[in-house]
Amino acid sequence: MSCAPHHLYTQAEWHDPHIAFARIHALSALAGSAFEILRPVFGRHAVERPMPAALDGPSPGDIAALRAHYADVNRSHASASPSYWVRIRSAVVWRNMIFVEAGGDTIPLYETFRIIDRQERGGTVAEELKGHAILDFDSGGADVIFYGSVGSFNYGHWLVDDFPRYAVLAEAERPPLCLFSSFDPAIDRIRQEGVALAAGPQASACRFVDRDIPLRVRDLLYVTPCSEHPFVKNPQALAYLRDLGQRAAPAAASERRLFVNRGERWPRRLSNFADLAPVLRDHGFEEIVTDDLSLREQIAAFAGAGIVAGIMGAGMTNTVFSPPGTPLLCLAPSGWAEPFFWDAAAACGQPYHALFGVPDADDPRPLHQKSFSVDPQALAAMLERLTTERDRAPLTLRR
Repeated sequence: MSCAPHHLYTQAEWHDPHIAFARIHALSALAGSAFEILRPVFGRHAVERPMPAALDGPSPGDIAALRAHYADVNRSHASASPSYWVRIRSAVVWRNMIFVEAGGDTIPLYETFRIIDRQERGGTVAEELKGHAILDFDSGGADVIFYGSVGSFNYGHWLVDDFPRYAVLAEAERPPLCLFSSFDPAIDRIRQEGVALAAGPQASACRFVDRDIPLRVRDLLYVTPCSEHPFVKNPQALAYLRDLGQRAAPAAASERRLFVNRGERWPRRLSNFADLAPVLRDHGFEEIVTDDLSLREQIAAFAGAGIVAGIMGAGMTNTVFSPPGTPLLCLAPSGWAEPFFWDAAAACGQPYHALFGVPDADDPRPLHQKSFSVDPQALAAMLERLTTERDRAPLTLRR
């Protein structure tokens, strides 16, 4: 069941192969009284993505396939759906998902799931929930707003999927209680810091709950998604993040050159980083690993960057805080056709480059998680290109 299908989707924006456009409207109409539409948060927005400034890698075939994939994405995902603030009369929060109580049944909320996860996660969850006792959530009289999505446990997905939806906190008539399904202390800390930044003087409180215990919440507030992973991020939502970052970090000239590496505990690492480190140093890049940085520290680092290069991953999503015009270089294993970072760069007005490497033959993980090796000469050529582009652009002073 969708909470606002007429407001959220047009036929052109409907990409779900499992549920027909007409069917989601018909199903949702049966329980229209279960929802109240409060107001739009981010508007519907046309999406225009220039092709990458440069793509390079060991396989010309992979590069050609990626260009064709990007062209298909431009044709099929040319609009970002709006995001709405809604009230759900009677909701159940369980496993970081929302269920709607309507007509004597407990129904998964369509907007809780991403299309790529819906068949896997959405097929049996309603039946599974029936085997659990539902507890009433005590908010102490406060309005409750739930923030969560499939990727909430991951910093990068939280940043672009969840964080922009905190925008309503600063505008609420009274500070709502922010309800979260708890994951681990590191990401929960980041999410709480995000509330403090977004709410400002409103000072909204946070409550982290065991995600395996179903909780019934009356008049639950919810902001519908502002992205369709991995293809579309609403440009207004990312502009909100950049504006919030400008208020959170002191003004600085965009001069730093960052190389975003991944910590040892993560997959998809550079197998020959020792060979690449001298190339990066020669071009003025400093290595950064974001795992242990606070949200404010990450904002400050990327807001003050003039060029950003790095391995595709959560840390690289921080480029949404970098100024428009900042050249970006993403590194990844060859054959991985990933539009996520290209789309984000386009929404932020940042020239996008990608350099692919040879996946490690002995790495048993799926392609997108494999470690890989990059040709040092190819990296040097890309960095020289980025430096030239940056030197031609005016120095950006954030205000």
